[in-house]
Amino acid sequence: MHKWLLGPYGFSLVFCHPSRHATAQPLEEHDRSRAGALANAVAWDELGAMRNGPSDGARRSTRGGGGDGGGDGDGGGDGEGDGGGGSEVDGGPLELGWPTAFCAGARRLDGGGRTNPVGLPALVAGLRTVAAWRPDRCHAGLAVRCAWVAHGAARLGLEVPPGRLHFIGLRFPIPPAPTTTPATIPATTTAAAAAAAAAAADAAVAGIPGAVRMVEVHRWLEARGVSCAVRAGSLRLSPHLYTTRAEVDRLLALLGDAVRATA
Repeated sequence: MHKWLLGPYGFSLVFCHPSRHATAQPLEEHDRSRAGALANAVAWDELGAMRNGPSDGARRSTRGGGGDGGGDGDGGGDGEGDGGGGSEVDGGPLELGWPTAFCAGARRLDGGGRTNPVGLPALVAGLRTVAAWRPDRCHAGLAVRCAWVAHGAARLGLEVPPGRLHFIGLRFPIPPAPTTTPATIPATTTAAAAAAAAAAADAAVAGIPGAVRMVEVHRWLEARGVSCAVRAGSLRLSPHLYTTRAEVDRLLALLGDAVRATA
């Protein structure tokens, strides 16, 4: 929620199709997702989590069951005392603990705990802003901004992975893995050499080459007011619609200085 949806940290949202409302299994088991939790918040806080039965004013009655005693007292027998049978409320069973039924709709999937009175208004404001901008226009605008960055970074000799639409990762070129002519490798070591070559390729794909230098570039940029991050040896940049062309040009100028300064 805290990137392109303009929300604060600590929030996540999920859409649950109405056809799944009755069968979706919550990740959390708590009292606030149970049936009746939304009807009367005060009563639920005080009593609802501890009772699964009729209303607070319900009359309790107990009926004797089939105990071994035989009198009219507390033993079960044929008497009408307090021993023996299960408790009832107005003729129905009283179950202690949380209700087992969930709230209707997607509310059954809500997390537990208290509502955040500071973060939620900010979350709503962010979602309304994105809705006003329209997601399709956000998508197109972010793709353009990422293209600006990609074009300038490529001119600096940085690699830009494909598929950049909402954020972009830049890395230093990965040197080609050394190759060995199969004819020069004894038959007994071919498998080991192939495994070593595969491991080297995996390490290269993971972004290990150039990772230390990219950390230096990141620190150089942050010291000059550029907000960015390093992930697996790549410099991650996340523009939004408020990012101007002038800001991208300044970023590329500083990035060029950083690349030269860390060479």
